[in-house]
Amino acid sequence: MEKTKKNIFKLPILEDFYDYKKSVYFVIFIAYAIVNTLVLSLSSNPMWLKFIVDTPMLFIMLYLFRKVLINDIKIFGKHLKRYIPFVLVGFLITLVLNFIGTNIVIGGIDGSAPNQEAALAAFEQSTIFGVLIMVFAAPIMEELIFRRSIRIMVKNKLLYYFLSVFLFGMAHLIIGFTFPTSFAFILSYALSAIGYIYVYEKSNNIWCPIFTHMLLNAVPVSLIIIML
Repeated sequence: MEKTKKNIFKLPILEDFYDYKKSVYFVIFIAYAIVNTLVLSLSSNPMWLKFIVDTPMLFIMLYLFRKVLINDIKIFGKHLKRYIPFVLVGFLITLVLNFIGTNIVIGGIDGSAPNQEAALAAFEQSTIFGVLIMVFAAPIMEELIFRRSIRIMVKNKLLYYFLSVFLFGMAHLIIGFTFPTSFAFILSYALSAIGYIYVYEKSNNIWCPIFTHMLLNAVPVSLIIIML
């Protein structure tokens, strides 16, 4: 019997949103957004405070997603030749999208996004903590939230793609929002999210977008360290 392809472009309905039995993922997402908003809203934004706040959240998410993380890393390790190309190709795609976002979308805008300013301030306080959060903690938490969690909560593919991209962009501009400049920053980050979604959908292994995200974050982190 010939299989029919599922139409991902159908309009979303109420049933396409998160299953109430899996609402814990939604709660974690909201908690993450609120906690980071409160921390980033501090004028001084001390690195040690962000580290103290983010670390428990990281361990909570590692515990909640322990089964998929352990299972996927085992599969990743057994099939390195299959998954490493996903990571490398995803990194190149995301790097290009990030370049477009940085140089074309927001190229003519003065200043930088609030999270970029916070990152620079963080590295001035502690390079080690800056690397731990930007290169390791943030990619793990963000991919679990914006890719894995939303994928679980939302059944409609098109809605999943939209929320994963839009919320990822919004999360990086959750403070210091100014109209209409911030929309350009949101679009810039959203472009990067497209690369992560592509890697996750093609590999079906959460570690592929995590490693891709780590590689991409390592680029500006390396530049920051060189400039300091």
